[in-house]
Amino acid sequence: MHAQNGDIQLSAELSLAADRLVLSYRIENTSGSDIYLLSKVYKALPTAAIDKDFAYVWLTEQGGLYIEKDIPPVPQGLSPTSLVVPYMSVVRAGASFAETVDLPVPVRQYIEYLDNTPPDPQKDRVVTASGVVFSIGYFVRPPGATERFEQQLGEEVVLFQNPSGARARHEKLAVGPFDIEVPVHAR
Repeated sequence: MHAQNGDIQLSAELSLAADRLVLSYRIENTSGSDIYLLSKVYKALPTAAIDKDFAYVWLTEQGGLYIEKDIPPVPQGLSPTSLVVPYMSVVRAGASFAETVDLPVPVRQYIEYLDNTPPDPQKDRVVTASGVVFSIGYFVRPPGATERFEQQLGEEVVLFQNPSGARARHEKLAVGPFDIEVPVHAR
């Protein structure tokens, strides 16, 4: 499946094996500006880590499965004092980025700001999600922004600073729903 936002294109494939849901995606940046993908989602517990196979995952009200690498949505009724923002990967103007995300099945939901205690296979119910949507967020680098690379949780990440009086534009690309049924741990 494909999605496009101007000169930024997302293509993705999804497959289900006996014990894995495998999502392969590619971002093509044919624009004249660098973009910063929010691809390095991290979790704090039980040990802080960045893992390419980690994403925000939840069942939708319609019974589908949503997989996202972006600034996580704040669940209704909550108002955290600060937002969690994934670390970024830079995709230079004219370049591309590809990654494969491998999720164990039944898929575990992970919703930032909520209790994400791992499911208990003996107690937790498994439901079947019908249809999968994948989305990824990114920032478009404004002219004059500065960037630096550093190590965070064992990974190289890029950080950028907007120039005075300008803001990076936040965008999102989504593909799906993929016509697939996936076992998911209910909450």
